[in-house]
Amino acid sequence: MQKGSAIGDAIRFVEEFRKLDSEMQMQTALIFLLVAKDEGCSLRDLERDTGLTSASVSRNVAALSDTHRKGKPGHNLITAKVDPADRRNRQLFLTTKGRAVLTTVTERFH
Repeated sequence: MQKGSAIGDAIRFVEEFRKLDSEMQMQTALIFLLVAKDEGCSLRDLERDTGLTSASVSRNVAALSDTHRKGKPGHNLITAKVDPADRRNRQLFLTTKGRAVLTTVTERFH
C-alpha cells in the first residue's frame, strides 16, 4: 500500500466520526472502537486499555450513550447493561446505531 493511499484511508476513517460530531475527540472514538472490539467490557477494562482516568472514561462513555452530561443528548452508539455476575458493574455494548456506524467506519478497509 502506498503512503498517500494509507493516509487517505486514515483521513476518511476520521471523517466518518466527524460526521457524527465535528468536534469529537479522538479518545471518544477510541472508546467506541474498544467497545466494538470487546463488547461486554466494563469501564474498568477501558481505563486499563486506554490509560485514561475513570472520570475521562465515564465522560466519553456518556458522550457515546443516549444521554451526555448535563442532560444533553449523546450519540446513542453504546449502551450499558448491568453485569449479571456483579450488579455493581456495567457491561458496554453497541446499539443498533453503533453497529451501523461501525460498519460504515470499517467497510473502507475491507
